[in-house]
Amino acid sequence: MRAYWHTGLAIVIHRRYRPLKITTERTGERQLALTIELDEERTRRARRQTARQISREVSIPGFRKGKAPYDAIVQRLGEEVVREELVKIVAEDAYREALAQEEIVAYAPGTLEEVAFDPLVLEFVVPLTPDVDLGEYRQYRRELPEVEVTDEEIERALQEIGERNAVLNPVERPARQGDVLVGHFTGRTSDRTLFLDEEEAEILLEIDGDTFIPGLIEALIGLEAEDEETFTLVLPEDFEVEALQGEEAEFRVGVDSVYERIIPDIDDDLARTVGRYDSLRELEEEVRGRLEERKEAQAESEYAEQVLQDIIEQAAVAYPPEMVEEGLDDAVQNYEVQVERREHMMLKDYLRIQGKTMDELRDELRSEVENTLKRSLVLGEIVEQEGLEVSDVELDIQIAESSEQYGERADEVEAALSSSEGRRSVRNRMLANKAVQGMVAIAKGEAPEELAETGESQAAEDSQDSEEEHESETPAC
Repeated sequence: MRAYWHTGLAIVIHRRYRPLKITTERTGERQLALTIELDEERTRRARRQTARQISREVSIPGFRKGKAPYDAIVQRLGEEVVREELVKIVAEDAYREALAQEEIVAYAPGTLEEVAFDPLVLEFVVPLTPDVDLGEYRQYRRELPEVEVTDEEIERALQEIGERNAVLNPVERPARQGDVLVGHFTGRTSDRTLFLDEEEAEILLEIDGDTFIPGLIEALIGLEAEDEETFTLVLPEDFEVEALQGEEAEFRVGVDSVYERIIPDIDDDLARTVGRYDSLRELEEEVRGRLEERKEAQAESEYAEQVLQDIIEQAAVAYPPEMVEEGLDDAVQNYEVQVERREHMMLKDYLRIQGKTMDELRDELRSEVENTLKRSLVLGEIVEQEGLEVSDVELDIQIAESSEQYGERADEVEAALSSSEGRRSVRNRMLANKAVQGMVAIAKGEAPEELAETGESQAAEDSQDSEEEHESETPAC
């Protein structure tokens, strides 16, 4: 910048560069190859700046600090070293100017891939922001399936009520199918590591029931009080401790007692026992109503998920690879926390035992991460297109309700959720829920022209309710 004085006025003349010579080319999904060629003037200025900076830090014989010319520095340090410093000085500014000149919106910083000299050319790969096209999502329709409660389901529910009210009667005989066995139960791996130790384990001997270890019930039937038995079983592939899945384990049981279950008849007496019902018919109607509510809630949940999946499938979603890698970093971090909590070991040690590399773990998690990312981007686009918002009143109510569920830790949880990061996380979840609810309304043909209208009216009602509650709590003077 040079200043010239004329008739008492300072006239400032800024050195202005010609626009950069730029070429762009799409190289992948939401990636752009950005090539920048610097003209001779920019290159000369960059060399002078490089020379000044290096000569301030490195002594060049025959020259004062910061005064050595570019060629002298090259002769002293070598062209490769000087060119590396030159690129550091010029690349960031040239990259930023190129983005502005071409009006490119980058998702994250670009990567300098190639450099050429004479002329100075910089080649970057730029990750672009994701792009989501929802298509004609407002034309989407799907019928909500009707639910039906069968007589068989009611009969089964009544039978379960009878079983929950069964009387346990101690018996002095070998355990049979349907009995309850009580005793000390241990399990050890082949290297004698104890993974199960229950002093007073109660085991229902139902062969057709849900058993966490196949063959266990069959091994226990026939035992009686004071018996001790040791047997070997293979742990299932879905065993809760992943490191033990498919392993052979030794089990030892010491039987304390055996109980026979006496299940009451399904009649009026049972109805009067389990609640304020005068007859079995009243209990049946209550059971029918609860089953209908449960099935309707499940049907609504499955319907909402299917609607969202259909909207995601019909949407065109593109994003740069960096977004997947970031998602994988988070997924691996969460996986590491789970391993440390469940297995009490470091992730690297756990992977070594599993015979798995970190790259293999990332590959296993990739599909889930990509699905989650696509889901998040589609929901975000719905929120933006429909103008959905979460008011501060809605947010405060949600935080209070969520915190109350933690009992004695309610204040601690509320403080965490009330932080800026906590509020942002809760708000995002609420927006996602609103988006899903909006898609459900569209699928049913019940949505207004703008989904935000429903959200605004609901927020107004919440605000009014909150004010009325506040007024009702204020004592009269």
